[in-house]
Amino acid sequence: MKDTRTSTRAAVRAPQWAFRWALAVCVSVPVSLSPAGAAEGGLTVDTLAAAFQEVVFKTESGPGSQGKPVVKWQGPIAASLEGAEAATYRKDIDALFKQLQLLTGLQFVVVAPGSPSNMTIRFMPTAEIRRIAQETRINCYGTFRGSSKDFSIRQADVYISTDTEQKTRHCIPEEIAQVLGLPNDTPLIPDSNFNDDNTTLTGLSLSDKILVRTLYDRRIRPGMSAAEARPVARQVIGEMLSKLEAGAAAAKPAPQR
Repeated sequence: MKDTRTSTRAAVRAPQWAFRWALAVCVSVPVSLSPAGAAEGGLTVDTLAAAFQEVVFKTESGPGSQGKPVVKWQGPIAASLEGAEAATYRKDIDALFKQLQLLTGLQFVVVAPGSPSNMTIRFMPTAEIRRIAQETRINCYGTFRGSSKDFSIRQADVYISTDTEQKTRHCIPEEIAQVLGLPNDTPLIPDSNFNDDNTTLTGLSLSDKILVRTLYDRRIRPGMSAAEARPVARQVIGEMLSKLEAGAAAAKPAPQR
């Protein structure tokens, strides 16, 4: 893998569990998904459903690499920003949070320094992140924790590299998306933040939005196993792609006579 890879480790303990990783549609909420490029980008139900199984139900290392249940946030997310570069990237965080709020139906806010928060986003040099994570080949890093009683994520810490602007802007959507309960990577979709080989994205791709929205569909219940969620996820993804295809068809100009 490249030095910009992501890797995921997990530890599960009752009644608490924790996940760690690092960088190396019947939905009740409205969401903006652009129909352009869905079919052209190879985003089929089969591909997206397979990617969903990989990123949601596995981690790159640790006990979760052998399989884990659905875990996700079930309440508002209040994020605090730390580090000298935090103010520089505040607009990036705000824009991402607006997208994630629509995709998940949850509230995302950035709180003032010192206010109660359940997500901390820290901006710092890669060398410092590697020291904290005790990993020598990572750039960004994240952890999330919660309860095995209701399989809800309750706390997350995200560490974003400030070595270069490109690296920072790439790390922000990738790491924050993963703390939502999609901790693994997969090579199945090239244009995705969940693909280790893609280090150029600075926002959520269409496939990323579909995967996040699928996880937060009400039919995907916390605690579900991969086998239980598989047919439900396929149905949710199929509905979204059908709507995207219908939207693309409707957007085509009428033939000239």
